[in-house]
Amino acid sequence: MTGITLRIYLPGFAIIFLAVALFWNSFKKFGIVDKLPNEKDYYNRLNRLHYIYMVALLIFFIMIFLYSFFPKLYTLFLPIAILDHPVINIIGFYILKIALIWTIISQIKLDSRIYKYSLDRSNLTLMEMVFRSEKNVTRGLLTMFVGIVITISNVIGILICVTALSYYGFSNRKRKRLI
Repeated sequence: MTGITLRIYLPGFAIIFLAVALFWNSFKKFGIVDKLPNEKDYYNRLNRLHYIYMVALLIFFIMIFLYSFFPKLYTLFLPIAILDHPVINIIGFYILKIALIWTIISQIKLDSRIYKYSLDRSNLTLMEMVFRSEKNVTRGLLTMFVGIVITISNVIGILICVTALSYYGFSNRKRKRLI
């Protein structure tokens, strides 16, 4: 996949992924997903996503925007020219597609588990299932970070991706010690 093709597809992908990852609840207004009873009373997806992931997501979308529309400003992210190869770009774009599908499936499962939890809020097993589904959404987000780093390789992107992956690994290790 050439750089020109990526400049066309990446902004569209970014908008779709942003809508699926962060604004999933707005799809319920259009009737795509059933609305849960009293969901606003106890669950907010954006508050559940750690700020490190939100900052990384913002930087990656700025990176995609600059790569697509202002290539000269994109050089601020220190691109790695040797990794700008069509085969590598295609692999990265396939990883981005997998991340999008993963995130959609995770959001649907999360909705299902939130619905079950809303019916029986005293059941801790159901609450644990909601937390596991949240982790899957986060994993989809991390997969998207890796896909962007492979597709449009640059030093800043690699550092941000490694930071997000390290935080995810550290936070999971810390939780396992508490249990």
